[in-house]
Amino acid sequence: MKVNIVDRVVPENPLAGLVVLAAALLCSSFVEAESTLNFPRLDFDPTTFTGLAIVNPADTDAVVTFTAYGPDGQALPGVTNPDPVTILAGRQLVGLTTEFFTGSPDPSTVGWFQVTSPTDNLVGFFLFVNGAITEFDGADLPASAKTIFFNQVRVDSEQSTELNIINPNPTAASLELQLVTSNPPISKSLSLPANGMAQLDAATFFEVSEISADSFVSVTANVAIAGFELVRTSGGDLLGLNARDGLEQLTQLFFPQVAVLGPWKSELGLVNYSSTPVIATISVFKPDGTLYAEADLQNNPVTAIVGSNDSLLADVETLFGFAGEQTLDGWLLVESTSASLNGFISYGLPGTGSVASVTSSAQGQKRAIFSHIATSGGFFTGVAVLNSGQLATNVTILAIQPTGVVLGSFNTVLKPGERLSKLIDEGSCLGRSEWGDYLGQERPARSPDLHFWQCQCSGQHPSAACPGQLSARYRLGDFPGDALPGRRSTRTGPVL
Repeated sequence: MKVNIVDRVVPENPLAGLVVLAAALLCSSFVEAESTLNFPRLDFDPTTFTGLAIVNPADTDAVVTFTAYGPDGQALPGVTNPDPVTILAGRQLVGLTTEFFTGSPDPSTVGWFQVTSPTDNLVGFFLFVNGAITEFDGADLPASAKTIFFNQVRVDSEQSTELNIINPNPTAASLELQLVTSNPPISKSLSLPANGMAQLDAATFFEVSEISADSFVSVTANVAIAGFELVRTSGGDLLGLNARDGLEQLTQLFFPQVAVLGPWKSELGLVNYSSTPVIATISVFKPDGTLYAEADLQNNPVTAIVGSNDSLLADVETLFGFAGEQTLDGWLLVESTSASLNGFISYGLPGTGSVASVTSSAQGQKRAIFSHIATSGGFFTGVAVLNSGQLATNVTILAIQPTGVVLGSFNTVLKPGERLSKLIDEGSCLGRSEWGDYLGQERPARSPDLHFWQCQCSGQHPSAACPGQLSARYRLGDFPGDALPGRRSTRTGPVL
């Protein structure tokens, strides 16, 4: 084993009947100047669809300009960029990429696109889905940095990993990529032209046929780059994750959702970005903020050594020694002996092949925007808010239509360590919404220690997509994540 674990005790709806897992953190960080949103993946395969949502939370209108680039950094052949679009103050723009980028390109055409605006604080989200909707996942937009990490890379007879790397700069980028696995690391070089990109199959690029499940890829460049990965499983779902900034080396990692036992499986992944080994203390909490105790598990917390430039991948149920038949949920805290760690958690239904994966939440915030929600047409949207601070805090959540009209609001008080997790239309939470809506906060919460998480799921009933009963508090992360239904299109398949 790569780590030493030391335990100590202390349409008609095409989705009807389908349970697909996917999740993504949608609270994009606000930019500080003019908005530049980099969408790291664009394709024109007629059997797949890419949706996008952009929210303008400002009190002034935003004129947005779309520009698509190919791997060579030039305009995509056969693709016409749309005219500038105005997003009114407090409103949302949602659609398929093929509704914005028109033309008749070769179906194998790939690229990326950038959305710019002189208006600050625009928030973006994108979703990849196949026509059968057996695969879908999405993410907020990746950060740019000179060193990035793809934290979860899988290559074997059943799984493959697609790496998308973009160079959003007016100058060329020289890249050094390293695949870190149980075997000696494999290093490769790559050049990207100005505004260029590369879409890489990890197996082909690194010339491997199988790697350990805890493998990851680091990319170092002379300019700031960004990345997004898709991990595909044969006959199952896919995972979409943004590459992480190599400077995002943390002492505390919060995972607001975990589910174990019953049909559910959760895996925790930790990656040590530094050259120094660390000891990670991993604790699992109930939704009310109290530690799970001996009645449910054997060890809590658990400590693990994560070596320099190394990783840990652990089944959460096995790690803590959970026992029983009833599904349990809560949240995880990882504390490191030095600022070195990054990580993710995957969870899903092994029996159906459905799985989702999200990165950790590092720092709390007072305000967040979730760029898209949906609660009709067979979709369900959940929200989780974790108060990691030492004081109770008031929380206000709003559901907002694309026109800026408030659908409903929910007010609550979260105690220290407490996690709220609900469907947005559960009980009197926020009411029924239509496709294309988004979530926001009417005013910042008092505490800067809130961690937000949102997801969407498909299925005939939300109970099919989340553990526990409908009356239970649990309503997030296991869901599938990021379906982006919305306004109607003349195309066949999922529409926006």
